[in-house]
Amino acid sequence: MTAPHRFIAPGALGDQAALTGGTVTANTRRCRGCLKILSFVSVACSAFAVPGPALAQAPEESVTLPSGIEALAWDSIDEAPLYRVRYLAPALADGGVSHGALTEDLTWLCAEDALPRLRADGIDPARIVVSLMAEPVEFGVMTPGVVQVFESYRIEDQRCIWEAF
Repeated sequence: MTAPHRFIAPGALGDQAALTGGTVTANTRRCRGCLKILSFVSVACSAFAVPGPALAQAPEESVTLPSGIEALAWDSIDEAPLYRVRYLAPALADGGVSHGALTEDLTWLCAEDALPRLRADGIDPARIVVSLMAEPVEFGVMTPGVVQVFESYRIEDQRCIWEAF
């Protein structure tokens, strides 16, 4: 005859130790941490379901860039004295616009849209970073499948002067 197993925590003066994975009784869950996992999954899923502040911006009227593609002013990010102005240009996904044409488009956007837009809001930027994105993306998040281009401009005498990174 074998004695029933007793699970005693060493040095615990008779306190029972829990089995690996936790003990199961009629009133306990079968999985230690299940609630934590479900809570994490719920929070993670809801984070993707609710767009962040950058994605919540309503796009404005589109502009036709020198290359011929359409761009929508998407949002602007204040990092004074630097300001980021982002534009949505779905045609970037096709890959039919050359790097030279995109550089011209970004310079045009800085001078003809971003700088006047910021000035109209009473902002006197020292630098502007102009971005074009094929799809809306959250700022600062790597999104490998989405084409994005950007250039930085120093503002002098009401002009956008390209800066090499």
